[in-house]
Amino acid sequence: MANCIAQTTETVCLLRTTLFKIYFKSINLNTLNAKISNMAINEWKIWQKLGIVKRPKPHVEVEADVDAILDFLKSAKIDTKKILGLYREYLDLRGEEKALKKTKASHKKLVENVKKQIIKYDDILKAYEIFMTETDINGERVKKIAQSIRRKAKRVKVPKKWIEHTKKDMKWTFDW
Repeated sequence: MANCIAQTTETVCLLRTTLFKIYFKSINLNTLNAKISNMAINEWKIWQKLGIVKRPKPHVEVEADVDAILDFLKSAKIDTKKILGLYREYLDLRGEEKALKKTKASHKKLVENVKKQIIKYDDILKAYEIFMTETDINGERVKKIAQSIRRKAKRVKVPKKWIEHTKKDMKWTFDW
């Protein structure tokens, strides 16, 4: 705890003296960058808020992202068909289990059936995990493209009506 307080106090002192030097223009920018690079990430936010260090804006390659999204949508049909087929096979195993219970088959057959269900559901989970990961990645691409369009709209001075539309609409703010 004492170490944390000492480190925070040291950071505040460093910030205070650096700002003083910047104000009176007696610090070299290379020295400032060296000091900043040695700081923890949470301390960088202080510098960013003061405008000394600026966060680079992410570069979005819209065409490449749209191509990737289109490829995903084409392959999504194949993936969903595969998952549907796996679920049908799983449901067949469940039906077989119910039939085994009704006929009071041996415990060994029931255990084998449940093992098959576990194997089948493991396949379903693997396929679904891959599908969800691809969906999440493409969702992030969609968000980046939308943010890029919003920045471009401000830059080229699109009428405020359109900019307000993108601010208020839940699809553009990603509240879904």
